[in-house]
Amino acid sequence: MDIEEFFSGQARVSKAKNKKDGGIAVMDSFLADPLIQGIDDQFNIIRDTPIGCVNRLIEGVVNSALIGTLDYAKGKGNWKLLPDICIASKGSFKNINLFFNKDIRDLSAIAIDSVDFTATTLLKIIMQEKYEINPEIITVNGTLTERLKKADAVLISGNEAFNIQQSNKMYIDLTDEWYDLTGLPFVYALWSVHEMVLHQSLSEKIKATVNNNLKNLNQTLVTSYRQSNEMNAVYADFVSRNIIYQFGLDEREAINEFFRFAFFFGQIDHIPDLYFI
Repeated sequence: MDIEEFFSGQARVSKAKNKKDGGIAVMDSFLADPLIQGIDDQFNIIRDTPIGCVNRLIEGVVNSALIGTLDYAKGKGNWKLLPDICIASKGSFKNINLFFNKDIRDLSAIAIDSVDFTATTLLKIIMQEKYEINPEIITVNGTLTERLKKADAVLISGNEAFNIQQSNKMYIDLTDEWYDLTGLPFVYALWSVHEMVLHQSLSEKIKATVNNNLKNLNQTLVTSYRQSNEMNAVYADFVSRNIIYQFGLDEREAINEFFRFAFFFGQIDHIPDLYFI
């Protein structure tokens, strides 16, 4: 895994030798790597932004996708979830960070990049519910420094957020803020399958591979981040200490609470039920 690949900004495709069951879209994040280790031997893996993954699922380009939690609402009941699988954290997640240049309660404008609906919604919830402010949300591209010239704070998610915070300490971890607000983990991603193409072999193959990866997580981390460099060592250590991949009762409660907040703040037009395969 080449560190430069994390920041290419383009979808990447890993083609299986014998293509079966269509493609799978996965958020281009180091957090997803332990889940998909070995799956690319059976399926075409397309790495994309969160919005790119959900759009591919909506358009039928892929049969299955690892998508942002709130993006699940866009399925309108046409998607089902693989049980027992998610990407979550209790407290420190470091993949949804708000970088700022003034006191948080004085923020008047926050820049986003519009590719992560789940992260943007979490931002709005934390700002209004915890800090009792309602800053303007604007779309600005560019480096962190460039964006901070146009806004008081910048929301950054994914690998970029994790890497930037290594050298920029003026930030808050929004999942930490969520845990402080609710006492619940934050569930960032779910594995969805389109009901129109749902069949047992697809779900069973994915579940079997993922469950094996999680059962042998330490070895999976070694394989996932096998290229020897400093950041991959940091990724492996962080995942082993902080990330939850098993979907349990706490995670279900957390998702429902997040959906309720999102509906209250007008981010979704209904509170979706969770349908599992």
